[in-house]
Amino acid sequence: MRTIKIWSLAVVILILLFPLLLPAQKSTPESAYLALTNATLIDPAREMRQTNITVLIRDERIIAVSPDGEQVVPDDAHVIDLEGRYLIPGLIDSHTHLSNLFRQARGSPLPFDPSRETLYAELERMLYSGIVATRDMAGDARIFGKAVYNILSGERNGPDVHFAAVMGGRHFMTTDPRIAWASPGYPAGQAPWLQMVEAGDDLPLKVARAAGTGASAIKFYIGVEVDLLKALTAEAHRQELKVWAHAVVFPNRPIDVVRAGVDVISHTCGLVWQDADLNPADFLEVTAENRPRIDPDQIDPDNPEMTALFEEMVRRGTVFDATLWAHSRPGGSVAGCTPELAIALVSAAHQAGVTIAAGTDFYTPEDEDYPALHLELERLVDSGVMTPNEALIAATANGARALDREEDYGTIEPGKLASLVVLDEDPTKDIRALRSVVSVVKRGEIYLRTDYGSLSDVDTGAK
Repeated sequence: MRTIKIWSLAVVILILLFPLLLPAQKSTPESAYLALTNATLIDPAREMRQTNITVLIRDERIIAVSPDGEQVVPDDAHVIDLEGRYLIPGLIDSHTHLSNLFRQARGSPLPFDPSRETLYAELERMLYSGIVATRDMAGDARIFGKAVYNILSGERNGPDVHFAAVMGGRHFMTTDPRIAWASPGYPAGQAPWLQMVEAGDDLPLKVARAAGTGASAIKFYIGVEVDLLKALTAEAHRQELKVWAHAVVFPNRPIDVVRAGVDVISHTCGLVWQDADLNPADFLEVTAENRPRIDPDQIDPDNPEMTALFEEMVRRGTVFDATLWAHSRPGGSVAGCTPELAIALVSAAHQAGVTIAAGTDFYTPEDEDYPALHLELERLVDSGVMTPNEALIAATANGARALDREEDYGTIEPGKLASLVVLDEDPTKDIRALRSVVSVVKRGEIYLRTDYGSLSDVDTGAK
């Protein structure tokens, strides 16, 4: 009898405690339908600006966008009235290095101490600031894979993470210190996400190993000669991976990288090699530490060489991930490329019709409420390179194009992921209105900005 009573008491206690054992719930109620009504919808890439709009969402997808009253809203839908507020597509940061936040190389300081919790705190800051997806450009795929799982399973909050597996030449893969800290447990250049490539390699196997990490693309770094660059690009495309690269992949000039068929090139200051009075073929053994410097006075953004590069990019549809703030902020010059030159190069590319995506390649300090993408967009506008509307396109539709996920992100249309941002202010009038986030809808889930705790409040556990 006593045993039965003890078990009965245990069951009662378990029932009472069970709700406390469940993971924290999202702000979205249980209904499969969410209706955002009375919104001022701004869809920059579609040149749409309409008031009194209803966006109807079922589960994680948009199923209708229509004037208020024209769409039947199910009785059990969760309805949110957005009167006086602005609804835009979710933002995309096209250039991050998230695993730096988990394990950072000595001598490359971040604005805060790295740890596992720093990584997830930054992902949360990105999401609550309107960033619904990111393109991560290099690091430890095991960290990425765990983050992807934790976010999609609802265990952590953050944007969708799409990452690259890196390929580079022997010298880079065996001498650059970042290789070791991004692939502990593997010989240099042998991890599936950080592979050394040389002529004569089994290219289908190399690409298949990269694909097996869950990567969306391969990324070329340093020391891949042009014939190998072309062959690997073709093989990656055959295996349905995208190809991302630095603007200059030594020993190749930017136009050779573009002609190899890569889908996206990164970094404004890499463009200087197109017009430099130097031969990149002299630099097969270049690393991040010994990149040669260029006299910025010898670089002309309007030089016929640069014009030919931009024309080739437009012809091929190559996306340009500019990372302008990283190259034009104080102390941000790269290999002699001054802030003024960086701005001039991005401006020339934009005027030539090159598709520019907004990427960052850096992080704001932990005590700042908003992440780096907001500074990137503000620099694009403040420097006169883009209008606010054009900057929004760079961070939405062009970001989706860089990811090759235009079916999911970039615009507000039926069939796309319900990943949207609600703002108090109009970002087409002032790009800084992107800092007026009220809430973010990501895959149909609502994240209220008022629920966000700043990165500086997180106990990272760093020593």
